[in-house]
Amino acid sequence: MKNCDHINCDLQATYTGHIYGRVSGSDDKDSFIPVNACDTHSEDDGFYPDKPLSETE
Repeated sequence: MKNCDHINCDLQATYTGHIYGRVSGSDDKDSFIPVNACDTHSEDDGFYPDKPLSETE
């Protein structure tokens, strides 16, 4: 089981997807970063879902 990657969220992740941004401390340009999200955070603007986690495991 995976946890949601959103800051201060301890809920179980239900989706895998991407956000657009830059990794902190990195000099790389903005890019799509793979993340896991719970039901609540999968609804956030800027989260691009790929699949529900149940389909990827």
